[in-house]
Amino acid sequence: MEINKIEISTNSTKYSIPVYVLKTEDKIQEKIKFEFSDLNISIPLNSNTTRIINLYNLDNSGKNFELSVSESLKPYVSFSNISILAENSSEKIEFIFSSGNEEKKIEGIITAKTQDNLSTDIFVSLNFAKNLSLENGLTTPLCSEITGIICSQGQKCNADTRVARDGICCLGVCIEEKKSSIGKIMGWSLVGLVIILLLWFYFAKYKKVRNVVDLLKVAKK
Repeated sequence: MEINKIEISTNSTKYSIPVYVLKTEDKIQEKIKFEFSDLNISIPLNSNTTRIINLYNLDNSGKNFELSVSESLKPYVSFSNISILAENSSEKIEFIFSSGNEEKKIEGIITAKTQDNLSTDIFVSLNFAKNLSLENGLTTPLCSEITGIICSQGQKCNADTRVARDGICCLGVCIEEKKSSIGKIMGWSLVGLVIILLLWFYFAKYKKVRNVVDLLKVAKK
């Protein structure tokens, strides 16, 4: 903050007005961040659900990092152990959220922090309710919510898959399936068989005619 003065004057008077100038620093681009800033999850009692969340490193150097959760979440959250982010890359982190045996709402923070003190957070709100059930799909995320993709017909996933609310979710890349060559082999085999039968029929008939001609020649003699 700086204090400057603005002077206003007339022929006979002169005023000096203090002005406070607030400096705003340029916003520093986040170099490490989660793809979500908050999560709201409802879970039936005595059950669990999974979320896969990307952690991005937008810096030009690799980062060692560690994950932590606030005390309120510790009994209800576990996660896959990933500790290195390559430069300009992302990692999928699997979080498992478990409920207790009584209805309650839990709130807390998940934090990823690098060795050079860069950090990013996710605000988490967990709702444990007994009137939910796993069968009704309320705790099954959409494929987009676990950063996956549903492969089209004729494609297959080159990585792990999970059951999502809208189908089988691929956590990698969908690739074109190689068309089976069995159909082609059977087709050509059938063509070859037809050709063989035609040749056999032709030569069998030709041989029979030739035998008849030879008999007639012998009879004439």
